[in-house]
Amino acid sequence: MKNPPFPTTPNQAGEQLPPVTLYTDGACTGNPGPGGYGIVLISGKHRKELSGGFRRTTNNRMELTACIEGLRALKMRCKVNLYSDSEYVVNGITKGWARRWRARGWMRNKKDRAENPDLWAQLLDICDQQDITFHWVRGHAGHAENERCDRLSVQAAAQPNLPPDPGYEKNNLSSELAGPGGKQTAGPGLAAGQPKRALLFDWGDTLMRVFPLFPGPMKDWPQVAAMPGAAEALAALQANWMLCIATNAADSNEEDIRAALRRVKLDEYIDTIYCYRSVGHRKPSPEFFDHILTDLNLDRTQVIMVGDDFDSDIQGANRSGLYAIWYTPRSQEVKQGEQYRSIGDLRQLPAIFKD
Repeated sequence: MKNPPFPTTPNQAGEQLPPVTLYTDGACTGNPGPGGYGIVLISGKHRKELSGGFRRTTNNRMELTACIEGLRALKMRCKVNLYSDSEYVVNGITKGWARRWRARGWMRNKKDRAENPDLWAQLLDICDQQDITFHWVRGHAGHAENERCDRLSVQAAAQPNLPPDPGYEKNNLSSELAGPGGKQTAGPGLAAGQPKRALLFDWGDTLMRVFPLFPGPMKDWPQVAAMPGAAEALAALQANWMLCIATNAADSNEEDIRAALRRVKLDEYIDTIYCYRSVGHRKPSPEFFDHILTDLNLDRTQVIMVGDDFDSDIQGANRSGLYAIWYTPRSQEVKQGEQYRSIGDLRQLPAIFKD
């Protein structure tokens, strides 16, 4: 849906650029799935809210689109402070990733193409026209304007008869065709033609921190936090792996877990969630892992378990014939067995699986 421009007055030569504060957020149900973006623009006494959505897209595309549409609403060159809770967007600009990708013909490295080049190209062009400072703000941390953008984006994604996202559908729908039995031949981030393989991540104290004093489902806790390096590791892995949750959590169902992940912006990386309520078994039982292997239609050599509990995650996976990565954040000592090895930082994972 097209939004009217934000009202500004023409800038006179030599006049100081008018200050504008821009808040943005994106949301996606399913990732890929219906998506939306939300924008709050503030300039002096003026305030404007914008939103829009698409029938099938991704969370990262909506985060980028929110920035693009918010900046396009400006009718003149301004001094913009842009606030986003997407590290993908903020780091892409502030760390120079996107400009390097463009200089390399939209290649992240010699082998891997950068995702969403159509949107990154638009955002870089706008950055050349405006004076913009990008700021990262933690999502769902009580920031009023960020929370407002989140509500706008979720509402936009839920609207009926959403238009297509041409940049997404043109390049991605063919790779989402179902394989035998109706299963996808690749996860959302897995490149077409690559062998299908999966990483199973424990949830509590592996991807998200457990606060023992907080009762009930994590999605309702007054405070949540991702483990250090979780987002960075998942972002680097998603192009080559299906990323799944495999947890014993009993007071949260799949929707509750995804809601908690969304509070720390990890849900966009996770393809499938397996928990006690959906599987009917707990780790370390072989039935738990057998259920996942059957559901994914993978053999034991194509699945690796990552977790912090040696008995439940590591030995349980090993007894079921899976290799495992033991996450030990309090120790940097590498421990290794025939079917496992340890890491002290999740950001070590991409290098381990590089070859």
